[in-house]
Amino acid sequence: MSDFILIVIVALAVIASVWALVINIQNGRELKKQLRRWENRDD
Repeated sequence: MSDFILIVIVALAVIASVWALVINIQNGRELKKQLRRWENRDD
């Protein structure tokens, strides 16, 4: 049972880290879009 619990914990940790990476990538794209908009306004 302890091995199964460890596997579940590790799996959840991996999923959480991947999920965080995906969110960060999406946020980064949004920031780039906003920066481009601000640069266009300056022009």
